[in-house]
Amino acid sequence: MPDSRLKTDEKGRRWIGIAAAFAVLLAGAVWALVAADHGGGTGKNGPPNGMTEDMAALWDWVDPLLVRGAAGGIWSLRWDVRLKSGEAGHLPDRLGLSPLDEKGGDRGTLTKRSKAAYGGTLTLLLPSHGRGEQPEDAVILFERRAGERDGLLAAAAEIGRLLAEAAFEQTASFRVRGETDSPQAAERLAAWADARLEERYEDGGTVSLTYRTRQLHASVPLGRGRTANLQIALHTDRTDGTISLVAGVPLITGDYAASD
Repeated sequence: MPDSRLKTDEKGRRWIGIAAAFAVLLAGAVWALVAADHGGGTGKNGPPNGMTEDMAALWDWVDPLLVRGAAGGIWSLRWDVRLKSGEAGHLPDRLGLSPLDEKGGDRGTLTKRSKAAYGGTLTLLLPSHGRGEQPEDAVILFERRAGERDGLLAAAAEIGRLLAEAAFEQTASFRVRGETDSPQAAERLAAWADARLEERYEDGGTVSLTYRTRQLHASVPLGRGRTANLQIALHTDRTDGTISLVAGVPLITGDYAASD
């Protein structure tokens, strides 16, 4: 007879997965909307190739700092898309994903569509029943180990093109994470970016630094007339001393300590 505790554990893990995905949908939504209202954000008001230019710059900065180089880092790209009534049903088709059902989404609170694409994984997250009268916030995620710079930039450009051609209102962000052997990695990266420190936060083994640099197109307001477009986090594992570097433009979205 199957152990009832195993069923309970599986059900719990399933709900944890749903909760985590929904958290990803909500994380970053506030700054994305604020950025749009203030004319910031990589995808809304920057030049058409602003995101890929920013990615190329970050590649150059992190390449000497990561143990495996920029090519060995995990790159995560994100587009926060503001949908108007009736637009949700068109988004999966635009990205080559399976369509929503006739009610506009899966049962439950979150619809997820995902596929292998562009050498990585492309995922769409949006509230279920997205064909309602009110606008919905959708999130498009793309993640891959870079491998080759031109391929990564081409993937970002293609996804951005698909969204731009459909005239979706969007803001974009991205981050890279990997192991570093330099405790001064954040300071070195900021120096190469000619970045000015705006905020610093430290909690346990994690230090988060938020900067502003003129070398990036992206921008997000911080309040009191300040803006930022580069965030760097260093996390030191207390067990083995391994240092993880995460750098995001304009801010880091997602889990600082996500594993490779």
